[in-house]
Amino acid sequence: MGNKLQCWDKFASAAAPYEVDMGSAVIEVMVQHQHRCAIALNPTPGDQMKTITKCFHSKESPTQKFFGGSAYATEVDGIYQGSCAIVENTACASRLFCWGLSSGGDAAAQVTGDPTCMDLSSLPGTSSQTFSGSVSGLHAVSMSGGWNHMCVLLSNEQLVCFGENNNAVVSTSASKESELTGGVASVHCGSYSTCILPKGFNGPPVCWGNSNNFNTAQVAFHPVYASDHGYQHCFGGPNGETACGGANAATYSISIPSGFEFRPIL
Repeated sequence: MGNKLQCWDKFASAAAPYEVDMGSAVIEVMVQHQHRCAIALNPTPGDQMKTITKCFHSKESPTQKFFGGSAYATEVDGIYQGSCAIVENTACASRLFCWGLSSGGDAAAQVTGDPTCMDLSSLPGTSSQTFSGSVSGLHAVSMSGGWNHMCVLLSNEQLVCFGENNNAVVSTSASKESELTGGVASVHCGSYSTCILPKGFNGPPVCWGNSNNFNTAQVAFHPVYASDHGYQHCFGGPNGETACGGANAATYSISIPSGFEFRPIL
């Protein structure tokens, strides 16, 4: 782990990278269209496990996010409009804080906006769907963001999704929803698609949204890992199996060298 991030701006793959100093060791990075956020260890002696979260747009100094009192983030993710964090040691019942979601894509608001405790029964966007019935007494434990939608895994192993419903990435048919009733192990949002792995990793992935961004029919194993990369999803099995789907639903396998195994990357 290091204190500095090496970054490239969008559409500038040939440009030299620049460094962003986070001030302490970085343990997680989230990259979105116009902004990036990172979780780093707290440099204060005795508080290293209480992380700090900072966001930036490009080459400016990162802005630290504060969640009230001694609360700290354990996970950060984002959509085009803004970002959210799952927070510990907080009085916020949902443990979900978001900022910039009403920014209209304004890059400054995505970085400098103040985190707000979210009400799971009234999430922003043009559409929302709760797969767990009532959200009363529940809190966020994990999440994943797509282009302009986000899904949150709740403490009862079910989901709530919200945001823009392009390609029905937020809502899904009754038949798909019935496949989630047994519980969700993890959720993975692509740009215009959503996939989950079932509780216990004892079944195939369940996906909805733009079917050109995934192909679960040829995933002939029960994944225990998954990763989303914009317009495709990749799945890894318990015995080193791999399959990626997307780009007009083409599915392919990845050859993993002996001694290595598939792990998702951010």
